[in-house]
Amino acid sequence: LLPLDDGALTFLERATMQGFTVACLANGVARWVELLRERDSLDVYIESWVISSEIGVRKPDPAAYEALRRITGVPLANCLMIDDRVEHLDAAARAGMSTALFGVDETESDHPPLPRFDTLFS
Repeated sequence: LLPLDDGALTFLERATMQGFTVACLANGVARWVELLRERDSLDVYIESWVISSEIGVRKPDPAAYEALRRITGVPLANCLMIDDRVEHLDAAARAGMSTALFGVDETESDHPPLPRFDTLFS
């Protein structure tokens, strides 16, 4: 299993302490995501999990973002999508979400860069 990116737990702790609702919209297999959730105790911080194998669509399909809205009850205009794939962020922006491009040096992107998770609240 892949390790968490540096700063991810710090980001989750700070987001939770500041009262933000954190959700995960992931392209993946539910069992694999479950193993990551257990290994890193992510359910302490992440309130909602929207996994492509469970909803039947993958990012950047607009239906994935609609599933996120429906499951969390949070309007997409109140969401920040952090992802390392421009095509996922483009679709999120079209759905009305704010976006941040994680860990990628992409100079031609319209999405603000976020080099590390732990820099978001610093």
